[in-house]
Amino acid sequence: MASIEGTDERDILEGTTGADTITGLEDDDLLFGLGGDDVLIGGEGDDRLDGDIGDDVLVGGPGDDGLFGASGRDRLTGDAGRDRLEGGDNRDGLFGGQDNDILRGGNGGDTLDGDDGDDTLEGDEGGDRLQGGNGNDTLDGGQGQDILRGQDGNDTLDGGDGNDTLDGGDGNDTLEGNDGRDTLRGRDGRDTLEGGDGRDKLNGGDGNDELQGGRGNDNLNGQDGDDTLSGDDGDDILRGKKGDDVLDGGDGDDTLRGQVDDDTLTGGQGNDDLTGGQGDDDLAGDRGDDTLSGGDGSDRLNGGADDDILNGGSDIDTLLGGDGNDILNGGEGDDTLTGGRDDDTLTGGSGDDDIDGGQGIDHLTGDGGDDTLVGGGSDDRLTGGSGNDDLSGDGGQDSLFGDGGTDRLNGGGGSDILSGGRGDDVLIGQSGRDVLMGDEGNDRLEGGEGGDMLDGGNGQDQMLGGAGNDTYIVDARNDSITERSGGGRDTVQASFSFTLSRNVENLILTGSDSLQGTGNASANQIDGNNGRNMIKGLGGNDQLSGLDGNDRLMGGAGRDEIIGGLGDDRIVGGTGDDDLTGGEGSDRFTFETRQDGQDRIRDFAINDDRIVISRDGFDLNLARGTLDAGRFTLGNRAQNNRDRVIYNPSSGALFVDADGRGGSSKIQIARLDAGLDLTHTDITIAR
Repeated sequence: MASIEGTDERDILEGTTGADTITGLEDDDLLFGLGGDDVLIGGEGDDRLDGDIGDDVLVGGPGDDGLFGASGRDRLTGDAGRDRLEGGDNRDGLFGGQDNDILRGGNGGDTLDGDDGDDTLEGDEGGDRLQGGNGNDTLDGGQGQDILRGQDGNDTLDGGDGNDTLDGGDGNDTLEGNDGRDTLRGRDGRDTLEGGDGRDKLNGGDGNDELQGGRGNDNLNGQDGDDTLSGDDGDDILRGKKGDDVLDGGDGDDTLRGQVDDDTLTGGQGNDDLTGGQGDDDLAGDRGDDTLSGGDGSDRLNGGADDDILNGGSDIDTLLGGDGNDILNGGEGDDTLTGGRDDDTLTGGSGDDDIDGGQGIDHLTGDGGDDTLVGGGSDDRLTGGSGNDDLSGDGGQDSLFGDGGTDRLNGGGGSDILSGGRGDDVLIGQSGRDVLMGDEGNDRLEGGEGGDMLDGGNGQDQMLGGAGNDTYIVDARNDSITERSGGGRDTVQASFSFTLSRNVENLILTGSDSLQGTGNASANQIDGNNGRNMIKGLGGNDQLSGLDGNDRLMGGAGRDEIIGGLGDDRIVGGTGDDDLTGGEGSDRFTFETRQDGQDRIRDFAINDDRIVISRDGFDLNLARGTLDAGRFTLGNRAQNNRDRVIYNPSSGALFVDADGRGGSSKIQIARLDAGLDLTHTDITIAR
């Protein structure tokens, strides 16, 4: 054990194998501790201190010194000057002191403290603790599980191999975790953090930071400031927290949370979960089956490719599904939803929403508020919900349901189904064979082009068929029908007594009540129901059919075709040459005036059916009831002046002769089948 002191000159001082104290004093000295636990003090000058074997203490002093611990647990202090400190083997402590120093720990778990100046610290092997101190320092943990603290200044930290902890401290720092499961904290300043390989945790701290997770399943937190977070590979969790942050999940199934302020989130590849949080956020799912939630604020959500779920949240949001079969929910606020391509489901939520299904077979629901829904080019389903909604199917075979409120439904191209629901609705079929149902309320239905079916439902409804062969279902007595001239051959199905309006051709009575059906000046086709009907053709060449029940059918003007059907029917051809068929039952064929024309009775049944002739209409001075035998004859003319009704068995012609003299008083009123055993008992005289 020795105490060795140099001179003011350049000295070379060597210790012993014991625990020596060696002091260089002034000038550039070389000090070698050799064996033992030595204390080496360089003093002034640019000194080199080599502890060698043992647990040594090396102090450089003023000047640019080199301190080398070698083996043992050494403590190296640079002091003033640009010093180089190397710990060597074992667990060493290195302290740079003033100025720009280089510290290298070597093997073992070393402690490195740069102190003042722009220092370079290298942990090398082992679990090291590196602290930059003041200045713009560079810290490299090397191998092992290291702890790196930049402290003051703009520092650069590299964890190297192992599970490292990096803390930038104050200043604009750069932190790189490299291999292993690392924890990086930027703290104050504008920091750059890169996790590298492994499952890393990154916290930006204050300032506008940039965080990059690298490979592995990483956890990134921006903290305060306007931060940029990139997950890269792996299933990452990104939280922007305060500030206007930019988050990009990269590859993998990532979770992104914007949290406070106005953030931009991009999921990247994989099935990602994005939530904007507070503020006006911009969310893009990119590829994969993503879930996007805007949260508070006026947000913009874009699902991108694949099958996504988009939830707008509160306030006024914009949602775009993109490719894939997407689900869009506007939530609160007046939102804009666009489905994009493929088969989407869109729900506006509360608020006055604009919803566009885009391409694909879409399901659109307005929900609350006064909404506008547009289906797009495929076979879409649109439901307005509560509120006064505007629905447009656009192209395709669409189904539109107004639901509550006063709605406007426009089918667009294709054969569509429109249902108004509750409220006073307007339904427009446009082109195609559409089905329009007003449901409740006083509705207006416009079929447009094509053969449409219009059903007003309850309430006082207005129905306009437009071009094409339209069918009207009339459920209320105050319903009105308007057809333009040349608008096709139209049909009304009525469950109560009904009169056809102009330009409507056909009437079908439904149900089993006893109803009256009345035509118009056109050529009508009117069919009864199972009840006891009164059917009037009025003008035109009509086709009347009683079907079941004991019906009364009156052709009116024109050449009419009348079929009684089942039941005991009363048939009046009216003016014009009519074609009459009684059908089953005991039917009465009535001739009211000389102007009724010559009717063809096709199925007159002896004993069952009756010919009824109006006494007043034909100027016959006859008693009412069954025709007297003396007033009836067979042949082609009256046999005497008592004959009034003449049947020709050869031709089936049936005549009425007002005075039995022939001439102008004799007219043919009908033609029955030839060869009938017709007698006076088959003829009844009415008033």
